[in-house]
Amino acid sequence: MKSDLDEARQRVENIRAHLPASVSVAALGVRQKTPFQLLVAREAMIWRTEELARAACDMLKSKNLAAAILLTRAVVENAAL
Repeated sequence: MKSDLDEARQRVENIRAHLPASVSVAALGVRQKTPFQLLVAREAMIWRTEELARAACDMLKSKNLAAAILLTRAVVENAAL
């Protein structure tokens, strides 16, 4: 289990290293609001996923299994969305 947790933490760190800092309307090159709003929602979900996954790893490490299970489920639901 320790190796799985180390791998999960490494993946979370990989997500953290690639978190977006901002969303640029000009980079999209469109005039409609919808693509921008969807991109903003996606970027927010990436931040949320990283934070939930990091917290789940911390809970697993400290043997708080109920909290770890709930956080892991939240990560999966967030990824599914």
